[in-house]
Amino acid sequence: METPQKRRVLSTLAVGGIAGAALATGVVGGSGGLGDPDEAAASALEPFSSCDELAEYAREHRWAQNTYPYAMEGDVMFLSSAGAAEDTALRAAVPQTDALGPSETGTNTQEVGIDEPDIAKLSGTTLYRVQGKALSSYDVSGDSAELLDEIELEGGSNTQLLIAGDKALVTWDDYDNTRDTPVATVAEVDISDPASMSVLRRLELDGANVSARLQGSTARLVIQSQPRYPGLGNGSPQPEPLPLEDDDAPTGATGETGPEPSEADAPKWLPQASLFDIETGERVTTPIAGCDDVSYPDEFSGLGLLSVLTIDMESGIAPTDVDSVMTDGTTVYASAESLYVATLKMTPPNDGVVNSIGRLIGPDTPVIAPQQPGETAIHRFDTASAGETEYASSGEVPGRLIGQFAMSEEDGVLRVASTKGDTWTEGPGESESMITTLAESDGELEELGSVGGLGRGEEIYAVRFIGETGYVVTFEQTDPLYTVDLSDPSNPETTGELKIPGYSAYLHPVADGRLLGIGQAGTQDGTVTGAQASLFDVANPAQPERLDALDLSDGRWSSTSTEWDHHAFLYSPEHSMAVVPVQSYGRGGLRGAIVMSVDPDGGLAEVAQLEGEGQIERTLIAGENLVTVSTKGVEVRALTEL
Repeated sequence: METPQKRRVLSTLAVGGIAGAALATGVVGGSGGLGDPDEAAASALEPFSSCDELAEYAREHRWAQNTYPYAMEGDVMFLSSAGAAEDTALRAAVPQTDALGPSETGTNTQEVGIDEPDIAKLSGTTLYRVQGKALSSYDVSGDSAELLDEIELEGGSNTQLLIAGDKALVTWDDYDNTRDTPVATVAEVDISDPASMSVLRRLELDGANVSARLQGSTARLVIQSQPRYPGLGNGSPQPEPLPLEDDDAPTGATGETGPEPSEADAPKWLPQASLFDIETGERVTTPIAGCDDVSYPDEFSGLGLLSVLTIDMESGIAPTDVDSVMTDGTTVYASAESLYVATLKMTPPNDGVVNSIGRLIGPDTPVIAPQQPGETAIHRFDTASAGETEYASSGEVPGRLIGQFAMSEEDGVLRVASTKGDTWTEGPGESESMITTLAESDGELEELGSVGGLGRGEEIYAVRFIGETGYVVTFEQTDPLYTVDLSDPSNPETTGELKIPGYSAYLHPVADGRLLGIGQAGTQDGTVTGAQASLFDVANPAQPERLDALDLSDGRWSSTSTEWDHHAFLYSPEHSMAVVPVQSYGRGGLRGAIVMSVDPDGGLAEVAQLEGEGQIERTLIAGENLVTVSTKGVEVRALTEL
C-alpha cells in the first residue's frame, strides 16, 4: 500500500540523488520510517497511533528500563522471503538426505537450503573471508591458496559474510561515540570480479545485529535497537534509570519526569537508518520505523525495538520491507516459511520488593528493582510472500533456550526445547527440561502439547530435531541422550534414554538413524577430560546406543569450538569425513583440527591432524581440496593426501 507519507519519502530519495531500481522500492515509510507500515501486523498487534502514545507505554513499563536481553547470538540473520511457489521449487531442488552436508557456500547450517552468515564462504573454488576490517578473496583451486584481492571495510566487531551471485553482504557491529549508540552496519560488495572487489553502499542502523539467513537472493536482517524515549532516560546501552511519576511512584520513591515528547521529536529519538552511496558520496537518513509503524504484542516483551529488514541482494541493500515490534529479541530460528524470534521474559518485581528498596535507598531516589527471569516469549513472522514480512503470532514456553537449535518447525508446528529452574539458586535437582509444541491460531502461538522431566537437576547441552523426532542432551554428571516422539504434536512422548559419561554439545545427522555428537568425554562423577566425538545409533528410538567414541584430546585436556559454534564443524557425506577444530593444552598440544572418517555402520577413526599458522577456525571443501581458514591465513590440502 502506497501512502502519501510513503510517496513523500520516495520523492525525498529522488531529490537526494540515490534513486534507482533498488532504492526506489527500498527506503520507504509510513511516518518517516524506513519501511512500509505492515497492515497484517496491525491486525495481530496493537499499533501505536503517535509518538506520545509510544513514550507513554514505555513510561508505564519503566520497571524494565535496566532489563536487557541476554547475550545475542554470534551471527547475523538473513532469511528467505521467496513466494510460496518459488519456495517450494527451491526446496524441491535441494536433495533431502538423511545425512546433512554443508551448504553451497560451504557453511554448516541448521536447515537445508537456508544459508547462514559466517566468516568464510565459497563460491565454486573462490574463497571469501572476513577478518577484522578486511574482506579477502582467494583462489583455492590449486596446490596453494592464492590471494586475489583484499579490501578494507571500516568494520568493527562481529564481522560476518553472506554471498549470493555477484554480491556479498558483510555485516558488523560498531559504536558511534558522538551519538553514544551502537550501530549495526551492512555493506554491499560487488564480487563479480574476485580480483577487483568494491564496496557499493553501506546501510548503517542504530542498534545491534541479532541474526541472519539467506535463501536464493532474498535476505532478512534482524536488528535490536533501543529508542531514546524523550524524558525517560538517554536510551544508551547503559541508560539512566527511568524517572517515576509522582502519582504512581511506590512508597518511599519519587522522581521527576522529563519533557513530553512530540511528533516533531520522532526523527531525533527513534533509531535511525542511514544509506550511504560510496560512489556518489550521498547519504539518506530516516528512522528505521516511524512511531505509527511500530506495534506491540498483547503481553509486554521489553522496551527494545526489534526490526526485520527484507533485502533483495540482486537489487542492493535498500530494504524492500521493514517490520518493527516493541520487543526484545536474542535468539532467531528460520524455516523456509517462518522467522521466529525468542527472548527470555523478565517479570516485574512485586510491590513489596519495590517498597523495601525504596526505604533503603531513600525517598528521593528512583527505584529500579531487579526483575525475575520467567518464560521465553516467541514471536513468529510469516516470510512466505515475496519481498514482505508479516508479523503473525506470539506465544511463550517455560524457561530458557540454549540457542537456535532449540527451535524447529515441522508441518506448521513449532517444537521448542527449554529448561526451567536453576540448580545454582534453587538447589540440587530443581531444574527440568522439556519440549513444547505450538501452533498458530488467531494471532497466538498456542501450546498443543508438552513433555517434561528431561534431565531433572541438569541443563540442556544440545538439541537436534530431525523429522518427527527430537534429540535432547542434558548434563550435570552424566550425559543422558533423550529421544522424543513428536509424531503427535498434541501428545509428545519420551521414548528412550541413554546415559554415558561426559556430554555432547552438538549433534549432527550422518545417516538414517545415526547421529554424530561432538563434546567432552567425562568421568562418572561429572569431570570432563577432553574433546570427544561419539557415534550414536538412534534407529530404535526406544533404545539409543553409542556405537563408538573417538578421543580428540590426544591424552590432554582439550576443547573444540564446535561446542559453541556449529559453523566450525564440517561433515561431508560424499567423503564420509568430519573435521573438528581442536585445541589441546600442554607441551606439544594440538592447535589445529582433527579429520576423522565416519562409517555410520562401523565407527570413527582419526585420519589426520591438521596444523597451521594460528588456530584453525573453519574447514571447507572446494573441489578436491580441503581448505582451512585459521587466524593466520588460508591453506589448501588435497583430499587424496589426507
